[in-house]
Order: sequence, then C-alpha cells, then structure tokens
Amino acid sequence: VGDELEPRGTDYRDEGQRFVLMLRELGIPAVEDLRLSTGGTSEAAAAVKSWALQGTLRSVLLVTGSDHSRRVGRVFKRTAAGSGVAVRIRIARYSAFAPERWWRSRGGLRTGLIELQKLALDLVAHPIS
Repeated sequence: VGDELEPRGTDYRDEGQRFVLMLRELGIPAVEDLRLSTGGTSEAAAAVKSWALQGTLRSVLLVTGSDHSRRVGRVFKRTAAGSGVAVRIRIARYSAFAPERWWRSRGGLRTGLIELQKLALDLVAHPIS
C-alpha cells in the first residue's frame, strides 16, 4: 500500500511505523522496529536474540497477543537460553483473542485450535523447555 500511496504524495505509515511513532510520543526515546522476514516464531526468536546481543542488551520485554503468548514465551526463552539475554513475555492488554471465551465464536475457535496445535507440537518437540 505504501509503495502505491507515497508517489502520490500521501504520507502512509504501516502499523509498525504507527506504533513506533506512538511510543515516541509517549516519551519512550529509544524505540527499535525490527522488521522480520515472514519466517515463523523460531526465526523471529533467533533474530531478536541476535539483535539483543549486537546491542549488548541483557533483557528483552516482548509484548504479544494472548492467543500465542505461551508458545512464543517457550520459543523465545529456549532460543535465548545460555546467551545472557533474559526474555520477559507480557500479554498485550487489548488483544483481539479472548482466552476466557475463545470457543464461543468461529474466529476464536479457529485461532484457539491452531494455537493449541502449535503449542502441542512445541511441547512434543521440546518437552523440557
């Protein structure tokens, strides 16, 4: 969308750029926008670990949606183990997924079942992480 609108003089910002701008307006001076490839959670965890080590960071706070916070936490903590980077996971306050009633809507049911499958696969592949 941005590639089409910018030549026409429209100031277009994608969701990531809007969040960065909002955080800066809230007074957070150092905001990094990591543009990750379309790989999966493991690739994202490796990229964040590499980024943290390059910047000599000792801790990373990852805010994620409630639908996949448990699996993302397992993957990121497993990837960062032994690197000296502490990973903390927080669930976004305003997540579209409602863990207390996910089975009541078709979209929630679909999301819940997909995430349960992914979590089960992660538990089987890495039982002690």
